[in-house]
Amino acid sequence: MKYFALLLLAAAGCGTTAGARWDEVQGGGTMWVLLSMQGTPALAGAEVTLTFDVGRLYGQAVNRYSAQYERTEGEFRIDTVAATKKFLDEPPGAMAQEERYLKLLDDVDGWRLAGSWLELRRGETTVLVFRRRNPPESS
Repeated sequence: MKYFALLLLAAAGCGTTAGARWDEVQGGGTMWVLLSMQGTPALAGAEVTLTFDVGRLYGQAVNRYSAQYERTEGEFRIDTVAATKKFLDEPPGAMAQEERYLKLLDDVDGWRLAGSWLELRRGETTVLVFRRRNPPESS
C-alpha cells in the first residue's frame, strides 16, 4: 500500500496538462486501466478500463459503459454515462466499485497527463487515476 502511494505521488509531479497533447490520451487506441479512485486503490481482480475516441469514451468495469465528452482549452465535460446492466459481483465488491467509478466519472471536469498516468479531476481534486496500457503490437 505504501509503495502504491509513493507511485502516485511520483506520478503527480511528472507532467502537466499544458505540456500534454490530448492525442496522447486518445491516440492509437490507447486503453487506460484504473489504479485508484479518490486515493483508494482499485479492487484487485476487477479491472476497470477506459478508452477515448474522438468525442466518445468507453470501457468496461463489470459492465460495458460509454459516454460522449467535450474537450476545449478550458473545459472537459462528460455527458451522462450509460452502462449495460448485468450483475456479477466477482470478486466481491466489484459491483460497488463499478457504481462508485461511474458516479465519479460522471462528475469529471478536467484531466492531467503525467507520463503513462492519466488523472481525471473534479476541480483541483484528482478523483480517478489510470495507467496507460498500450495496444498490442502487430506482428
